[in-house]
Amino acid sequence: MTSTTTVAASSGSRIGTATVGYGGLEHYGSCALLRSLVALPQQRGHGYGEAITRQLLTQAARGGANTVYLLTDSATSFFERFGFAKVDRATAPAAILQTRQAASLCPASAALLAKIVQG
Repeated sequence: MTSTTTVAASSGSRIGTATVGYGGLEHYGSCALLRSLVALPQQRGHGYGEAITRQLLTQAARGGANTVYLLTDSATSFFERFGFAKVDRATAPAAILQTRQAASLCPASAALLAKIVQG
């Protein structure tokens, strides 16, 4: 069974709140796929992407995931700061490899990264 978590981050002020970014997490038993992480262009550089990533990693561990995977073409160094490391696709669980992201949405050139969140 798959469950999905979506996080929308917002910043507040006396005037109101504004959405600053989003992130998604899909649970596949003992692993999870972090996907669709984005800080809106005008909000980049303020730590929102880091906050969203931390929140999703916490949610993954609370949801029972031992390892979180992600695919990226351009943000490898960003995720390596959180302890993600490149892994060979052949070592990933079938549940991750069968996701739309791994099977068709992300090109074969996209790096697969993994992070153990509990274990």
